[in-house]
Amino acid sequence: MMKQQMKNYFFTTEKRKRWLKNILYLIAILALATLAAAFDHQFRRINIVSTYILAIVIIARITDGYIWGIVASLFSVLCVNYLFTYPYFSFDFTLDGYPITFLIMSATALLVNITTVELKQHAQDASRKEKNTQELYFVMKDLVAITTNEQAISVTVSHFKNFFHTNVIFHRPEEACHKTGLDGQWYYLPLESPSEYYGTLAIDITPIKMETNEFSRFVELVTARTLTVLESLRLKEIQKQTMIESEREKMRSNLLRAVSHDLRTPLTTMLGSTTTLMDNQNILDNDTKMKLLSDIRDDCEWLIHMVENLLSVTRIREGDTKLKTTLEPAEEIIAEAVTKLKKRCPNTEFHVKIPEELLMVPMDATLIEQVIINLAENSVHHSGCPSPIDITLSRSENNAVFQIRDYGRGLRPEQLDHLFDGYTSYSSQSQDSYKGMGIGLSICMTIIKAHNGTIRGYNNNTEKQGGACFEFSLPMEEFNYE
Repeated sequence: MMKQQMKNYFFTTEKRKRWLKNILYLIAILALATLAAAFDHQFRRINIVSTYILAIVIIARITDGYIWGIVASLFSVLCVNYLFTYPYFSFDFTLDGYPITFLIMSATALLVNITTVELKQHAQDASRKEKNTQELYFVMKDLVAITTNEQAISVTVSHFKNFFHTNVIFHRPEEACHKTGLDGQWYYLPLESPSEYYGTLAIDITPIKMETNEFSRFVELVTARTLTVLESLRLKEIQKQTMIESEREKMRSNLLRAVSHDLRTPLTTMLGSTTTLMDNQNILDNDTKMKLLSDIRDDCEWLIHMVENLLSVTRIREGDTKLKTTLEPAEEIIAEAVTKLKKRCPNTEFHVKIPEELLMVPMDATLIEQVIINLAENSVHHSGCPSPIDITLSRSENNAVFQIRDYGRGLRPEQLDHLFDGYTSYSSQSQDSYKGMGIGLSICMTIIKAHNGTIRGYNNNTEKQGGACFEFSLPMEEFNYE
């Protein structure tokens, strides 16, 4: 039914114009052939016949279908008999030898007409197929390079518009246009898979000259390829979300493991100290009591610091890593972090080196400040060396590079691949000597990744100076956090 509707539509609009054009071609060429034959009444009949056969070939070449060549053939035979065979201006098929001449001329004219039309149709079919194949190739080539649904739809609509020179409209899913096939002057192509509806393409067929079946095959091939690309993108997005969820679950597991690990040491120490004070308050001297109370205070401060770290992570919204960032001068963030570090670690020197150039970096200032504090405190407490901590800011291409370096014992080789997995202790210390680095480094990695940056830790393998170095970089150009 749909194909019949398209045939009727094309017939009422385009074929009417073609018929008129073919009639004009037929009349004009036969008139010219007749004038040429009558130009010299001394022409021999063979020349007159050749003139009309040439006219038939031209008509068959420039008109559509067989009918016009057949009409030209019959008209030519009749003209030769009526105008150029004695007695003139009358039909006489009884002359000696003329029936055979009539049959030969008619057969020759028809054969030439059929052969010319078939050759023309084969040439036109080959040209159309080549053009369609070339267009399909360009469509496929452009679709291979796309990365979003919007790009896939845009490429398909653009190719349809340029190829058919017509208007093409894309109805989005929310418009709920579920039409299929021909409806009025529009041909609808739904982009729908068993699991997803992406929208509907509507093509205005008014100016299209392509045959119905060929048009249907072409647009359905392109639409099928577009749908394949859309499904591939959807599956990639599902795979990406699955990987993100897997990483998120891994991060949660690491954080929970790190929390349980890092809470155990200070809580055990606090429990032991408070038990000793309660059970031996009449026996212990004041110095011992103050030492125990000081240890409890230090452990409480560390627990508060860890809670601050966990609160920092909550600034990164659950379900994604969207941040509210502003352009901040990197040296001011370092200055704020060093001010807090001097209060927390009054016995440690911090050497800061910054470039002359002002580095403006898009960031969440509170989170990046927390990263610097975490890395610097790790160096203070785990390096095992009273040497100063170096904090350096530099630029590498379009990235701002922050470096925190100590001159202590460094990192064990087996630690390097697992520094940021949330469960890392430092060097050869026992886990009771001080709290582990795990949760702090894991949170640092989460924050830096949310800023589209990179972070790493390595040893300073030089002859005179050792120690560990933690380095993270942040892009200085704005990027899309969504």
